[in-house]
Amino acid sequence: MSTRTETGAALCGPCRNRVRAAARTAELHASAAATIAGWLAGVDEAQLRAAVTAAAPNLRQAEWLVAALGEGAGVLHGSTTAPRVVDRLVEQLSAAGVTGIAAPCCVRCGRSAWLSQRIDGHRACVTCAHTVRGEPCSICGTTHPVATRTSAGAPVCSICHRKDPTRWEACMRCARLGPVVRRLDDGAGVCANCNRRVAVCSICGNERVCVGIRAGNPRCQPCTSRQAPCSWCGRTARVSVVWATGPVCSTCRHKGLAAKATCDGCGKLRRPDPRHPSGRCADCVGLPRFNVCADCGTEDRIYRHGRCFACLVPMVFDRLAVGPVDLSGLRATLLASARPRAVLRWLETGFVTTSIAGLAAGELALTHTALDGLGDNLAVTRLRHVLVQAGLLDERDEALARLEAWITGHIAGIADVDDRRVIEAFANWHVLRRLRRRAEGDGAVSTKNARTKIHHSSEFLAHLRGHGRTLAGCTQADLELFLTGPPGRHYVAEFVTWAHRRRLCADLHVPRRAQLWPAREISDDELRELVGRLLGDAELRVGDRVAGLFVVCYAQLPARIARLRVDDITIDAHRVSVRFGRDDVVLPPRIAVLVADLAATRRGRSATDSGATSPWLFPGALPGRPLDAETLRVRLAAIGIATMRVRTATLLDLAAQIPAAVLADLVGLDPTTAARWNRAAGGDWATYAAIRATPRRTSSDGVITGS
Repeated sequence: MSTRTETGAALCGPCRNRVRAAARTAELHASAAATIAGWLAGVDEAQLRAAVTAAAPNLRQAEWLVAALGEGAGVLHGSTTAPRVVDRLVEQLSAAGVTGIAAPCCVRCGRSAWLSQRIDGHRACVTCAHTVRGEPCSICGTTHPVATRTSAGAPVCSICHRKDPTRWEACMRCARLGPVVRRLDDGAGVCANCNRRVAVCSICGNERVCVGIRAGNPRCQPCTSRQAPCSWCGRTARVSVVWATGPVCSTCRHKGLAAKATCDGCGKLRRPDPRHPSGRCADCVGLPRFNVCADCGTEDRIYRHGRCFACLVPMVFDRLAVGPVDLSGLRATLLASARPRAVLRWLETGFVTTSIAGLAAGELALTHTALDGLGDNLAVTRLRHVLVQAGLLDERDEALARLEAWITGHIAGIADVDDRRVIEAFANWHVLRRLRRRAEGDGAVSTKNARTKIHHSSEFLAHLRGHGRTLAGCTQADLELFLTGPPGRHYVAEFVTWAHRRRLCADLHVPRRAQLWPAREISDDELRELVGRLLGDAELRVGDRVAGLFVVCYAQLPARIARLRVDDITIDAHRVSVRFGRDDVVLPPRIAVLVADLAATRRGRSATDSGATSPWLFPGALPGRPLDAETLRVRLAAIGIATMRVRTATLLDLAAQIPAAVLADLVGLDPTTAARWNRAAGGDWATYAAIRATPRRTSSDGVITGS
């Protein structure tokens, strides 16, 4: 928030500036209208205000108009110095029926059209300006506007400049010497004859001036602006081309040019020719090939310079990677991508262009520290993972690296030196040490809990300082006073235990909060309905269906599902199994089909990471990394699966039917956690076994006690 309105509403900085600019513009409009009303008697002030607003709609133009009106009433009577905003004002007033005014005019000829030039500060048309600025040509002697000058500074007119044979070039199309009238993107010159863009329109078939000739899709102006329902997608849009099916929009045209299928005629993997209704390749239907890459000869969508995306990737990369540093590993990784279009778009972003050029030139070191200096955002993270994938950087745990950077900044913000030393030791030698050990085990760590512990530990020390206490002199009463705050302060228990073991404080006790039994919030009918929808709804993505079934049927968390590897899936001729814990779980046939389909067709969003080579069952948006657990949770929530509620209900069902030891091995739980769920579900039969082991006894009244 930057300020507030008169009614108390909050305003940010940009909106505050807009409000102030609008208010200032309204004041200038009122001032200009009042000034003009004093000059033009009998004119409605509302008409003047509307004309001023239309002529000068923004603040800058309103300031120009007020400044011009300050010169006097002559600005509305054929002025030669008034700015262009006065032209629009006179036009608006004339349209409103105001008489007795005249637009600014040329200082030489008096005309009021095309006043784009100035002569000694006065408005002038192009013809008069060229006449005044003309000089005798050093070649023909005729007074003309100067087109260029010789090396000695002598003027040369445009006619002589075009006729000078020393300035002629060979046309890149017809190879004739002549004046160049246009240059192509690569700098090659084209003569006037070859520059005539006349071709047969691909839509209407008429020979007209067309665009898109170089791309192989000439279109005349009437057909370019024509709109019709697309014969492929049905959307009403501008017609890009007319194929055998009818008009086609630009999006569908690109899809058709990049499509590949097995031809029924020759049996080869070719592009079905969209110009023929048979769906066969161009050779089989007898039509000449079109949209063929100039380098590789592949029938594909032509993007630039007559080349496809795959052929442009090495050209763009080689233009960037100029320097002594060898980036051949990165080049090979990018060329091996199955999505060259995405790679090309990534290479042409401003950050990547600058970064790769800096890496090749040696201005940016190939280290994690150098990349950390570029910031902590998605662009830097993606570049880092691509370099790791190319073998130019060693792989590191990014979660731990971000936590270390956060700890450094957090410790620097602690004012007291002793507190800073204690928190630094706790964070580095206890929290980080445990996380590194856990990362070496399964490779999956969450730093959220670690940040919370360090934050509340610092808050606890600051609380003690504020009450005149130190950590060494802290008592149980001081600790309990701190714990009366928010519930999150109980995370200080680990810090207190650590400090006591190192004799930094007395033996303090943080009471544990009461742990409630999990409550079932979803009925069996709702679970069966979810399973039926995930199995039968073909419109859902296969990855979402499989992940949802793993939650509903096997009580898996999104974090564990996202880190499943392809090696965890076993597919043979008789069954499909998945390993969540120590043992494999054999999947039912309908779920097995979906899992096998996902394993064969999985694909992430990374441009350089091919789904076929990715080790993850759910590839993510970063090269070599799995799908983010939070992203997977959001995707499941979008299809109606609340992961925690569904998992609780499923675990209660499983724990009531399966012993704790078996449940821990199949689902991947800790044995203690599995036993706790077993007791919560009422599936703990230890008491029943003890009762069965008790001998039978008969009381005096005939009641049998014991087992």
